Amino acid sequence: MQPTELSPTWLNIHYEDQGRFALVHASGECDLTNAGQLIRALEQAAELSPFVVLDLAGLTYLDSSGISVLLQVWKALRARSGVLVIVACRPPVTRVVHVVGLNHLMPIVGTIEEAIARLASSSPTGASA
Repeated sequence: MQPTELSPTWLNIHYEDQGRFALVHASGECDLTNAGQLIRALEQAAELSPFVVLDLAGLTYLDSSGISVLLQVWKALRARSGVLVIVACRPPVTRVVHVVGLNHLMPIVGTIEEAIARLASSSPTGASA
């Protein structure tokens, strides 16, 4: 039996300095073949601000590698009294995030506007229901 070679999937990431927070947009699929791109982008964004909004609205797939990235970044930001707010609009990604319980650790919202409002609230570290 020949070993299976993983074909890289498509993932597009860019981030913006919004002043009080960094905004990271991810689209495509996030899996073992490209989760390193996501962690690097989030680490760079976290250098701009300990308050990071991750827009996953364009993401169509997220596996355990991507979940691990989110947990790593959440822990690092939390250690700096920061916040990671996830915007997850597509049902498959939103479902995975909720099934693994990330909504109990970090805010998960439906829009960027909601994420900004969460950061502006008096207790932005509270997780969503």
